[in-house]
Amino acid sequence: MKIAIAVQADNPQAKLDVRFGRARFFMVFDEGDNTFKCVPNTRNLSLPQGAGIQAAKTVIETGAGVLIACNVGPKAFDLLQRSGVQMYYCDGEISVRDAVERYTRNLLVRLENANQEGHW
Repeated sequence: MKIAIAVQADNPQAKLDVRFGRARFFMVFDEGDNTFKCVPNTRNLSLPQGAGIQAAKTVIETGAGVLIACNVGPKAFDLLQRSGVQMYYCDGEISVRDAVERYTRNLLVRLENANQEGHW
């Protein structure tokens, strides 16, 4: 299983980014081989609108079955849910490695709905 995490920097020690659609990067952790891969989200940083949907497409393209994020808006949530990606809430004050550890220990809350309004 691959786990995508919305982050501020391009390394596993990076803190989570509170804005999913405009996160600078997605770190993708592959549970199968225990590796991290950084996926830039630069094409979405300057979009006037639609950044959440485009970021959701980026996550789907990575093959991730799980997304860990601080906030997910309604349009991105809908697209990710329809694509079979499970979403989990995690505080932005922790690192990627800590978020993955919390996920594997079943300590994260699964998002059943968007937890943020669009366009913030």
